[in-house]
Amino acid sequence: MSWKALTKGLKKDPYSMHFIIPLLLAVAIILIEYFDKFGFDPNNRNIKDWVDGAVYLNNMLTPILLLATIYLLYRTWLTSKQELAQTQDILRKKKI
Repeated sequence: MSWKALTKGLKKDPYSMHFIIPLLLAVAIILIEYFDKFGFDPNNRNIKDWVDGAVYLNNMLTPILLLATIYLLYRTWLTSKQELAQTQDILRKKKI
């Protein structure tokens, strides 16, 4: 997706930014806390450290990703509803 297409979509729905910005901030805060607590050592061979880190990230990011999914489903539903209304209008005009 190009930047132009993204900004065009945001102009149609300016309230999307009220959802996107807090979502990105929450993810950034969680990642900062994660790296502060666990650090990052790709050479670490202790599997328990990797499991603890994965569990922590999973538990913290799952609710945020769930909210993002719900929002995207809602936007998909709205778009489908608008497209259906436009299609019905075109079909009505063709009948007349």
